Amino acid sequence: MRTLDAVVIGAGQAGLSAAHHLQRRGVRHVVVLDAEDGPG
Repeated sequence: MRTLDAVVIGAGQAGLSAAHHLQRRGVRHVVVLDAEDGPG
């Protein structure tokens, strides 16, 4: 089982920005969940 540090719901502009900033601040295990297959 994998442990996550953060889960971002939504792969729109705000969700992808949040994931990007989390990783820049050192959060290593981030997953982005969205209802669609791709970002946007």
